[in-house]
Amino acid sequence: MAGTISLSEWQQSVKRLGAGEFRRRLRLNLEAMRLELVSQADRNAKASMRTRTSRLRGSIRSDVLVDGKGFKVTLQAGGRDAKGPISYAGIQEFGGTVRAKAGRALRIPLSPALTGAGVDRFVGEKLRDTGIPWFVFKARSGAAFLARNDDTLPDGRPRAWYKLTKSTQIKRKLFLGRAVDSVLAKSDPVLRSLLAVSLQGEGI
Repeated sequence: MAGTISLSEWQQSVKRLGAGEFRRRLRLNLEAMRLELVSQADRNAKASMRTRTSRLRGSIRSDVLVDGKGFKVTLQAGGRDAKGPISYAGIQEFGGTVRAKAGRALRIPLSPALTGAGVDRFVGEKLRDTGIPWFVFKARSGAAFLARNDDTLPDGRPRAWYKLTKSTQIKRKLFLGRAVDSVLAKSDPVLRSLLAVSLQGEGI
């Protein structure tokens, strides 16, 4: 992806190498671009999201596709893995509001519930399966919290581990979009004109 050549130089390369060899070499360049897209997107995701399972990062992938219109490089996240669907790629990429299902609440981890890395120590688990005695209490403000029977403040009041809410706002990360911008900015302008880069994924 280093260096810049003109359109006429590209045309001369096609003529000198032959269409078949030129497409082969072009495919090699696109494969290098594909690997860099995944690497950059992974770095973006790691820097912008606190994670315990790394399932979303593990779902990032890229492909080089050829159709009647030319080459297309896809950058994707989400889908499914061995543990099930990864349906939050879109909300992490573009941001938005996450709402609880009817009759339920979202749990927002507070400092006691966070690991040293700043992520929910019970992420992906149902709290009733942890064997810990949990209970709900309300503050004077009316806000609802989740606490443990075996953990209280020095004055005997319950220590809040989670805040319970009906919805929460997720900030956009653009971990895929920023990777595309970064990689394309370093690529040859003529190569960019030959490509269609698309973002794909569950919820995107």
